Amino acid sequence: PLLILILLTFLKFIPFIFHQHVPIPFELLVGAYYPWLNSKWGYVVGVPVKNSVVTDVISQLYPWLHLAKQQILSGHLPLWNPTSFLGYPYFANYHSSLFYPTNIILLFGSLPYMRTIQLMIQQFLSLSFMFLYLRSIKISKHSAIFGALVFVSSGLMMTDFEFASGSKALTWLPACLWLINKYKTTLKPTYLAGLSFSYAILLLSGHFQVSLYASIIILIATLYIGRKERKTLLSRYLIALVIGAALASPQLLPTMELLSQSIRPSDDY
Repeated sequence: PLLILILLTFLKFIPFIFHQHVPIPFELLVGAYYPWLNSKWGYVVGVPVKNSVVTDVISQLYPWLHLAKQQILSGHLPLWNPTSFLGYPYFANYHSSLFYPTNIILLFGSLPYMRTIQLMIQQFLSLSFMFLYLRSIKISKHSAIFGALVFVSSGLMMTDFEFASGSKALTWLPACLWLINKYKTTLKPTYLAGLSFSYAILLLSGHFQVSLYASIIILIATLYIGRKERKTLLSRYLIALVIGAALASPQLLPTMELLSQSIRPSDDY
């Protein structure tokens, strides 16, 4: 199964492995933004735009990564974004996901290539965690592999792939569910510690809505298993999740302060 999951990961990244194509919609820069949009570049029509929804990748997410990399390599913690308006909090911005663990890869080498490798790792983790979760609920190996493939090919995981924010959060949902099941059957504290760290990483992924929905699903799972098994199990699960939230608090607390001073809660859009 491990070799198959690795193969499925590499298959998705054939354009990168053989042609150095990166999953960043740079064509939108000249196909959807002025002043480049005015130019037809010698052709009858300009650069075609296949999906305008992912413009946030080049207008926000990728520039944020570039800014953070520059500041870290110059010896500064990127607390502030001087390029937005007259300055804007960077670290407190939840969407920046500064503390997401695999971001460390971005510091080594060309940013477009390192970000693509980061997405490869994310793809492999998504496949692996869903495979492990399905195996933990007594699904056969073949069916678990197929279920993992369906998971990474689902609507949200595909449409959010270039964003790499909601899909990052969703990656850790099956990890948490797998660890919940493993602790129920083994009572080994390592699985409980793994649940805390996995939930913390889920909260550090930088996508509020998916993190919220995943948290609700995880809470329902713990309540169901705790009610069905015994109350002590439920209390341990809840303590593990609280510890996970505490580990993510260096990101969550500044975000809450920024949100309290933001127009966003009252913005109908």
